[in-house]
Amino acid sequence: MDPIRAYLADDTLPPNAKEVDQVKKQANWFILYEGILYKRFYAHPLLHCVTLEMGQKILEELHERICSSHIGG
Repeated sequence: MDPIRAYLADDTLPPNAKEVDQVKKQANWFILYEGILYKRFYAHPLLHCVTLEMGQKILEELHERICSSHIGG
């Protein structure tokens, strides 16, 4: 996600020509709004993109607190 974020923020492209084409194609599906990267879909709301570390932390917090026992409502 870092090359896409860099491209959307300040038009910085990777040095490899093959990566440049990939970043330009993929960047059409993303939007940078107030410094936060979101993925766009046609009929869905914007999805907040997170790093692997942030994703792992989110999953750990969910399983420790809200969904820890999976019993009842």
